[in-house]
Amino acid sequence: MVAEEDDEVIQAIFEIKRHGQKMNYQTLYKSLVDVEFFRRLCFRLMEITDVKNSWKYGYGRPSDEDFVRKLLRLKKEDIYFDQPSDMGICGNDIAVDFDHAVQHLELENVIDVPREKEILKESVKVLKR
Repeated sequence: MVAEEDDEVIQAIFEIKRHGQKMNYQTLYKSLVDVEFFRRLCFRLMEITDVKNSWKYGYGRPSDEDFVRKLLRLKKEDIYFDQPSDMGICGNDIAVDFDHAVQHLELENVIDVPREKEILKESVKVLKR
């Protein structure tokens, strides 16, 4: 998460998956669309961060992908999860959101999409219980 207000930037990194670890779609999806994730982690972090600018009118604004890529020195091939809405993730239908995310991240040739969709279906069953 990277947010800006004038010349100040707040950056937080939340590790959702370790390199080589199997993707847990429940955890990933929850962190992208669950309001509680933002309230409990992102907003709380911003409320306790010592800043000099006036952030009293809100929590700054989300930084755009180009700025974050420069800030974090990300390469073109590095996967960057943008704002969920910018990726087409709305939180209404996990299968549709998955398709939008894969397209936005240009992962069609990187991951086995049909296999991941099967894993996703199983995760959805667990989410509905």
